[in-house]
Amino acid sequence: MTPLPKTYAWLARMEPLPRMISAALAEFGVRETAGAANTPQILRWAVETGLASDYRADSIPWCGLFMAHIARVAGREPPPAPLWALSWARFGVEGGQPELGDVLVFMRQGGGHVGLYIGEDSRCYHVLGGNQGDRV
Repeated sequence: MTPLPKTYAWLARMEPLPRMISAALAEFGVRETAGAANTPQILRWAVETGLASDYRADSIPWCGLFMAHIARVAGREPPPAPLWALSWARFGVEGGQPELGDVLVFMRQGGGHVGLYIGEDSRCYHVLGGNQGDRV
């Protein structure tokens, strides 16, 4: 596994972790392949989640695919249409103040983004997710 940034090294020592965080950390460091080639591991997630007919290249936004993969590894059922980040707003139960491992959905121009809450500061939430800077 790729080492975590120093700020979040505590995640590697914490037990027990929420199951989806553990599944996500197991994939930490996976990155999208630049250009026309694809990262085999990302395409394998599409096959394993039954989404290969809709997801064929890592140039397609893959935060929702990553979440579908880690949800399944953690024994959870992804929401319908999991490739769409905003679909994850229907996952679980809204809980108010986020806690470690909660799914956060963000709106942005042209769509959204989804990831797992791992902290925050005075300016923003910190999330662990796929396709953040083209990597986990």
